[in-house]
Amino acid sequence: MSTWFNKSYVWSLSLLGSLGVMGLIYNVLNSFTRDSFVLTSPIDDIIPLVPAMSLPYLAWYPYIFLAMAYLCWKDRQLYFRTLFSMNISVAVCYLIYYYFQTNVPRPIVIGHGWDIQLLQWIYRSDKPFNCFPSIHSLYSYLVMRASWNSTKIRFRTKAIFSICSLTIIISTFMVKQHVIYDAIGAILLGEAVFILILSSLRVHKRVHGKSYERYS
Repeated sequence: MSTWFNKSYVWSLSLLGSLGVMGLIYNVLNSFTRDSFVLTSPIDDIIPLVPAMSLPYLAWYPYIFLAMAYLCWKDRQLYFRTLFSMNISVAVCYLIYYYFQTNVPRPIVIGHGWDIQLLQWIYRSDKPFNCFPSIHSLYSYLVMRASWNSTKIRFRTKAIFSICSLTIIISTFMVKQHVIYDAIGAILLGEAVFILILSSLRVHKRVHGKSYERYS
């Protein structure tokens, strides 16, 4: 049976549901119940509002699933490490949201074009809190980071992941859902957790490898 449909693949892919479970906490924290900070920078003032960038912003949802599904197919061990990194990182994000809530001032958007209406829908659906670090940027970066760490994924696919991830990260600025510091914080957090997990696994293998040699 094809790898896409065997039990091992389906079981492994089902673990993506852990991100959905973690996502339930997001809505609980997405409210103005404490002092909220604004982290805008001069760069954010220069970045224009581009409502059409709502498309890549929303494409984040299917993109993360499809990218992780591909990673699960091509490099199962790295898929688990990336998924673990995502869960650990987003848990840290929630702690930050609770103790250091931030918000992004939204512009008034008026018009009847499809892009304007799409952006207005985003604003209605998601309150302007839970901004630093950006989960959009966090997951997008980890997917890109994992692809470049794999020896089983072709360069062309890595380039596609990079373009998609970077476009989504940029879109968060251009629809005014996040600011520069939100993305920087997400990338630094994701990188730190990803390296920590990889390093821990190397140490674990080294220790257990020596233990095996000692008692074999």
